[in-house]
Amino acid sequence: MRVLVIAARGFERGDALGTRMAEALERAGHEVSITSHRDVLRANPLPRLAPLRRLYARRAGRAVLAAARRSRPELVLVVKGETLTSDLLSEIKAGAGARLVNLFPDNPYYYPSVLPTVPIYDRFLVKDSFVLQQMHLMGAGRAAYLLPCADPEGTGAGSEPDERERARFGCQVVLIGSLYPHRYELLAALAHLDVKVWGSSIAPELGPEAPHVRRWWQGRPLVGREKGAGLRSASVAFNSHHPLNDIYGVNKRSFEICGAGAFQVVDAKVDLERCFDVGRELVAYRSIGELREVVAHYLERPEERRDIAARGLARVRKEHTYDHRALEIMAMAGLG
Repeated sequence: MRVLVIAARGFERGDALGTRMAEALERAGHEVSITSHRDVLRANPLPRLAPLRRLYARRAGRAVLAAARRSRPELVLVVKGETLTSDLLSEIKAGAGARLVNLFPDNPYYYPSVLPTVPIYDRFLVKDSFVLQQMHLMGAGRAAYLLPCADPEGTGAGSEPDERERARFGCQVVLIGSLYPHRYELLAALAHLDVKVWGSSIAPELGPEAPHVRRWWQGRPLVGREKGAGLRSASVAFNSHHPLNDIYGVNKRSFEICGAGAFQVVDAKVDLERCFDVGRELVAYRSIGELREVVAHYLERPEERRDIAARGLARVRKEHTYDHRALEIMAMAGLG
């Protein structure tokens, strides 16, 4: 089957969601093309100026439409798609006669441009059961629930960090992700430990002068096998959901940490039990005090950490890979 993936960001990035999903669809035997609805915008600083933003958005839309005409897809999989207008999506759908599916990795209620486009899609996939409930309440009957996933082999799961990796990445607690204020407050409870934060940004309200930031911050993100080594070299991989983006839902990082074969401590979420056996495949906390207690407990128990990490990895390999999600997407689109 011919599939066009309209990725959310530059598809040259090997860890991007659109790229990974395209690869999984290819492994399933489909003929896959990929383009991005943001590349034109990201390549030019001028769209940051409001009067020119619509001009560049139209240019990006024309590039996406041209890709759809070239590939003649039977399925168009949009990843996020907040720059795509209702008119453009309708034209793509009518011109190709394709099924149109949106894989939305965030909370769509924080993207006002997206909500009017939802009825155009044959399926609109969200990761949060609360968001799904609200969308159904508002009449979005084609919205459906799809869990995030991970790529164990892409992070080198199952291999032990070598001496160089342990020297570079080793610590007691690691966060791989942006340093938001709520994560900072939680990590501050662990400030007496050796903490490393690898990410692309620090929230402006924190800044490099905030206590602990200079000591924790490593100055860049980790991707692919380097991310896996960073997670496995730490005693504890810390995870915290965004309080607005993940209401009941579970973030992609939860799957990536387990999928890398690392020991994870994560804040409890309603949907977490749908994904993992909490306590056996990862460990959850419900307060700052419990976070401190859980981390202290498991730092003294390396064998228990290894066993939990191994069970978490086994769960991801069994149920939560990109290959699993590619099959689910095809089935939800009525094409499986």
